[in-house]
Amino acid sequence: MVNGTSKTSRVSCTEDFKSLIEIEVLSPPNITGWCNKSYSFMGWKIPSLLNSRLSYELQIHKSTDPVQRREENKNYTTLTNPGTYTVKIRTQRRHSDNQYSAWSAPQRFECGHEEESSLSVWQTSLLIALGTLLALGLAALLCRRYSVIQKVFPPIPRVKDPIKDNFLSDSISMMVWDEGSACLEECRVEEVQLVGES
Repeated sequence: MVNGTSKTSRVSCTEDFKSLIEIEVLSPPNITGWCNKSYSFMGWKIPSLLNSRLSYELQIHKSTDPVQRREENKNYTTLTNPGTYTVKIRTQRRHSDNQYSAWSAPQRFECGHEEESSLSVWQTSLLIALGTLLALGLAALLCRRYSVIQKVFPPIPRVKDPIKDNFLSDSISMMVWDEGSACLEECRVEEVQLVGES
């Protein structure tokens, strides 16, 4: 209830009931988007705390095309083949007397450029991996060719086994006698006696 006074006439008391939805001042939503070369998806949060039955008007301006107006009853929209474009949005209560909110600030979207940059990053990483594998293969081939691996990684010395090593050394040190050579029994033995000096 509002009371008032006037110098010229008496102000009568009147009651006027308004719902909060009717007196709420709507603000334009903030658009968020995701896009690639083929599609652009734009979405926004509902700017009202009291009313979810809102409609939205968008102005979409592509670089070479005239301004396109689009009405939406949902809080998202899509574009095909978007390229680079600028969009503004405003809000209206559905089934109202054309009372719109103010236009949002223009937001610019550039679609397709991120995909090309991610593709070049992918190609660069693939080339680096391929070059690394090629360099490792070439190094392994050269090391094998010039026995560099033996020089860089010499063989680990083995632990000596006294039983096995003695057996091997005895078998190696054994000599094979020729058939024509004389045995010990066949050699003439001479006795030598040492006589002292006088």
